[in-house]
Amino acid sequence: VAKEKSFTEKASSGDTSIGFDYQYYYFLHRVLCLGIGQSVGLEIKDDVHTELDSDFNILYQVKHTVKTNAAGAPVALKELDPDLWKTLYNWSQIISDKVDGRGEVVAQLKFVEKTEFHLVSNKSQSKRNYLLKLVLEFQSGDSNFERLRAHIDNLANKTQDADIKKYILAVTQLNTTVMKKLFENVRFELELEDII
Repeated sequence: VAKEKSFTEKASSGDTSIGFDYQYYYFLHRVLCLGIGQSVGLEIKDDVHTELDSDFNILYQVKHTVKTNAAGAPVALKELDPDLWKTLYNWSQIISDKVDGRGEVVAQLKFVEKTEFHLVSNKSQSKRNYLLKLVLEFQSGDSNFERLRAHIDNLANKTQDADIKKYILAVTQLNTTVMKKLFENVRFELELEDII
């Protein structure tokens, strides 16, 4: 009988492309930054992950683009960017993965309280990305979660892209407390180009 695979096992990426090289270099960067009692993994819990000594995990989704803007710099991370929403979708699936014992809200909440979620990319930061602005305002206490949630719902209604709509709706199907904690613990490491 075949063992059912967790979402993380099913979602691991292939091993060809510049994106994989970028991911591997980021993994090596995390290895070089390890402290005593910490560990790092590649394609195990996420693209890259770090386990800290206090049973705390940092999951890294690593996204690389070769697309450039008119000035020759990497394109900006947009509000309805497939990389952004696929990343948030992946995390929502990891959080609620029944195979890993997180089918119930209590287990999901316990997981997100002990996890940070980092989107790492060479994409540039856009001043027009209102979603990222709202996330940062929510994290700093300058805005409430309801305002962020309303904007996310608006984006789901606004997009014409069926995949992005599916990703957004999966995130919004998380329990409200779990979703709120996810957005408290999301970090954006953008414009990371000189990884070597």
